Amino acid sequence: MLQNLKFWSVNKFQIWFYNVKNLPVGTHFYYFLKYRVRFPITTVFDVGANNGSIVLLFTQFFPSAKVVCFEPFSTTYKRLVSNTEHLRNVQTYRVALSDVAESRQVSVLPEDQSVANSLSNRKIEDVAFSGNEETIEVQTIDMFLEAHSEISTIDLLKIDTEGFDLKVLKGAENAMRQKRIRSIYTEVGLSLKNDYHIHLSKMIDFCESFDFVFIGLFAVDIRHSPWDRHFGNAFFIHKSMIDKVVL
Repeated sequence: MLQNLKFWSVNKFQIWFYNVKNLPVGTHFYYFLKYRVRFPITTVFDVGANNGSIVLLFTQFFPSAKVVCFEPFSTTYKRLVSNTEHLRNVQTYRVALSDVAESRQVSVLPEDQSVANSLSNRKIEDVAFSGNEETIEVQTIDMFLEAHSEISTIDLLKIDTEGFDLKVLKGAENAMRQKRIRSIYTEVGLSLKNDYHIHLSKMIDFCESFDFVFIGLFAVDIRHSPWDRHFGNAFFIHKSMIDKVVL
């Protein structure tokens, strides 16, 4: 009877009802993390935090978690600080993360396109650089953890660095090898023609070499991008924690 009512509702209103605790993988990342991942999310690294919109969303689901944000571009960093300074568990750093420590001269996109700023100096089609350049301080996650010994474990490493995501992970090889990172949520390309993002297959190969298991894709973007820019966010969990995930 209940099943028939569900089918009638779907056909009538085009709405499918799910309990948020049982949403299919890929439907909503933060509900999945909250209800299907059974280890505590107490420390989060947000690499490429931009203006803090994801931080604000994350703290709604995990209000007691410590979130460490990295955003290297000055104008965007100021907005990040302004948007998060009222949150006592959020720390912000104006630094980029990659696989080497260096100072890097980078061209900057206009403010309304700042979400696409990248160390790669690549631009989105039909979007010109603003003409401004910045010197960006770059370090690695391994260096950062060495300097911040109070951080023993990263429960979630979120990376959104516009094509620099694999370099960020390569700068965390020691932490990955030492099992100090429990899960990774990173932007990936889903088309072999997409040379802007790291292709999912390359990300899986790298993460599997450090015993991370690919769980699924979230926030797949097929609406606002041509097929050669098709991308999404891949979620990985270290195999030592896989028995704490409800799949």
